[in-house]
Amino acid sequence: MKIIYLLALLPLAFSSCNSDQKVNGNSTEDTVSAEKQSDALNAVPTLENGCYVYEKNGDYIAFKPTVDGDKVSGPLVYALAEKDKNTGTFTGQIKGDQVIGLYTFNSEGSESVREMVFQIQGKRLLEGFGEINSVGNKVTYKDLKTLNFNEQMPLERGECNL
Repeated sequence: MKIIYLLALLPLAFSSCNSDQKVNGNSTEDTVSAEKQSDALNAVPTLENGCYVYEKNGDYIAFKPTVDGDKVSGPLVYALAEKDKNTGTFTGQIKGDQVIGLYTFNSEGSESVREMVFQIQGKRLLEGFGEINSVGNKVTYKDLKTLNFNEQMPLERGECNL
């Protein structure tokens, strides 16, 4: 009789071993899935090594960042239709969903420095524009908080020869 009683309790013992997978009525799989969804919603966009390119209507922009933690540097080229080509180097830092830094470039035989801000949106970058201060050969924004980001010329992940 004791053997039958023990055999009857055996399934209950095994099912109780599985009970720690339930948390507030949800399985651990449900909890992990909810955590992944939450992480995706709260994820800060990331800038990847490689090329970001815009090419349309005779305009060409290419940026090849190298990312090291929050530091960013790399070649940047602007070859806009009917404008002088600018070739130089961007050095900056990632702050939230933006890359903020200085673009040092040569155009018409002289070196210039321009503050630049890119907004990271998935696998593309949008360049920021706003009111500027210009002193000598250096251009900076008056207020980074008031920048508008150009949706018309997005730099998208692609191939480039930089």
